[in-house]
Amino acid sequence: MMDIQLNDWRNSRVYREVKAEGKVEGEQIGALRGKLEGKLEGKLEAARNFLRLGVAPEVVAQAVEMSLEEVQQLQPAQP
Repeated sequence: MMDIQLNDWRNSRVYREVKAEGKVEGEQIGALRGKLEGKLEGKLEAARNFLRLGVAPEVVAQAVEMSLEEVQQLQPAQP
C-alpha cells in the first residue's frame, strides 16, 4: 500500500495545476459578480433619476429593464 503524505501531495504537479485552475476560476467569478453588481447599481441610479424627473414608473421600468414592482419600490413614500 502506498502511503502518500499530505506534503507530498501538495508538492505534486497535479495539485499545483488544480489549485491554479481554482484560483483563475475564483477570479473570473469575482469579476463577473462585480460587473453584475455595477450594472444593477447603474439601473437603480437611472431609475431613481427618472422618477425624480417625474417620468412615469411604467416608462422607467421599460427604459431600465426592471419590473414595475421593482421601480415602484424605489419611489419615495408620499407624505
